[in-house]
This record gives sequence, C-alpha cells and structure tokens, in this order.
Amino acid sequence: MTRSEKSALLIEVAICFAPMTLMLLLGFLLVPFQVAVLFTGEFSGLSLIAIVAMGMAGFVALFNVVRWLLIRPSHSLNPKVVLILMGLGALPLVAFTALGDTTEWQLLSALPLISTAHLAYLARDYLFGSFRSKD
Repeated sequence: MTRSEKSALLIEVAICFAPMTLMLLLGFLLVPFQVAVLFTGEFSGLSLIAIVAMGMAGFVALFNVVRWLLIRPSHSLNPKVVLILMGLGALPLVAFTALGDTTEWQLLSALPLISTAHLAYLARDYLFGSFRSKD
C-alpha cells in the first residue's frame, strides 16, 4: 500500500469506528457496576457485559487486520481466530442496525459494519488465505 492509501485507510477507520468506540468506552466504564449488580442476584446487567465483551473482541480483530494491512508483521494472530473475533464484534452492530430506535443509531452502527466488510476485503489474503485449497 502506498502512503496515501494507508492514510486514507486510517481516516476511514477513524470516521467509521469513532462513535462506537465512544459507546464501547462508556460501556467499559459501566461494567464494574454491572458486575457488582450481578452479586446481588440480579442479572439485568449481563447483556451490557456481553455487548462490551463482544465489542472488545471486535476491536482486537480490527487492530490485527489494520496492523496487517499497514505493516504486514511476520507474526500475527491466527486468521481463523481473527475471523471469529470479527464475527463476535459484528453481532452487537447487526443488532443495533436491525433494532435501532432511530435512523441515526442505525447509521452509526452500519458504518462500522460497512468498514469491516471493506477491511475484510482488503485483508482477504490474510483472513481467507488459509481456506484456499493447497494444490
């Protein structure tokens, strides 16, 4: 990738993932309180904990894919693991897109999904190379 393509990629990731990153940060701050609520016998906070965990899995996948696209390190996470983490990270976004109250929330959750598809396409050699038949 050229320098300008790398810059454009970073701008895309920043624009598409910034709103959900802020939401994930807020959720991450609320997790300790939800864990405390779990000890009282109430399980209402379990969904927030699951969403934050899936979001963190998605960001690990995002980091690995972007790192592979930018610097192509010799040691990377197993591509199958990255695909699983990508899928876990996409689950809450799909739910927000499908069940969002307003069009704005649906758009905010659709942007990372579109960017994820684009990143998966760009990193197809890394992500799907192990699925090719070895002739």
